[in-house]
Amino acid sequence: MRHLLHPRRDIETSPPRAPSFVADEQEARAIELETIGWTNKAHRVRTCAAPGPLHACRCKQRVCPLCALNTSERYAQRLLHRSSRMTDPMVVLVTCPSTGICRLDRAFSSFRRALVLLRRRKCFRSVTSGAGALEPRLSSDGMRWSLHAHLAVDRAGAELDNDAIADAWRKLTRGRGAWLVEQDDRLRSPQRFALYASKRDSWCPDPETMSVGALEQLFAGTKGRQLVIDWGQPHAQRASEQPIAGAGIASHRL
Repeated sequence: MRHLLHPRRDIETSPPRAPSFVADEQEARAIELETIGWTNKAHRVRTCAAPGPLHACRCKQRVCPLCALNTSERYAQRLLHRSSRMTDPMVVLVTCPSTGICRLDRAFSSFRRALVLLRRRKCFRSVTSGAGALEPRLSSDGMRWSLHAHLAVDRAGAELDNDAIADAWRKLTRGRGAWLVEQDDRLRSPQRFALYASKRDSWCPDPETMSVGALEQLFAGTKGRQLVIDWGQPHAQRASEQPIAGAGIASHRL
C-alpha cells in the first residue's frame, strides 16, 4: 500500500496561536519554574520570542511551551521521513513504566537498554528498521510515570511473532513492560502517525495542568534525554539507492 507524502510539505502543523495567548502561556510556565526554584530558566522562558530589533530570540528549552511546539514539529518531520519509506510497517505501543515518580531517568535508561537487547532476539530479526518517540506520561494515581513509545516497525514482508516479542519485552523490563499492536486504523497514515507520536503534551504539558512537584520531576527526568527513537534502514531504501517517495504504515534514536 503506497501513500505518497512529501516529508517536508505534507505535515500539517497547528495553526498559529494569538500573540496574547502565547504570552500568557509563557508567563504561566515562567511562574511555575520560579516556584521550583529555576529562576534562570524562568527568565529565559519569559523573554523567549520577545520582540527585538532584528529577530525573535528563542530560548530553545524543552520546558518552554513555544520552543517545545517547534521541537515537536521537527520530530514530526523526522518521523514522517522515516515511516513513509517503510514497505510493510506496523505500529506498536511499547511500555516501560517507572517504579516511582522520582525514577523517570531510570525508566528512560531501562527502556533504551531493553530495546537494544530486544533487537538482538531471534523473534525480532525480521524487523529492519523502526521509528517513534518516547512519552513520559504521569500515571492516574500520580505515583509513577507511564513511560511508553508509539513505534512504527518495518517487517519487510515477514510476519512477526508478537506473542514471542511481547514475552521477551516483558522479561527484559523485569515484568513491567508491554508490547501491544495498535488497532487504531487512523495511524495507518504516515502523516497521522508522525503527528501523533511527536505530540508535546506529555514531555512539555500545558502550564497549570500538572502539580509543580510532578513538573519538576518530569523536567529533571527528561533533561538531556533523546525522545526520538530511530534505528535501522527502511527495507525499501536498502533495496535501492533512490529513496521512494513514500509508503503507508499500519501502526524518540538509540
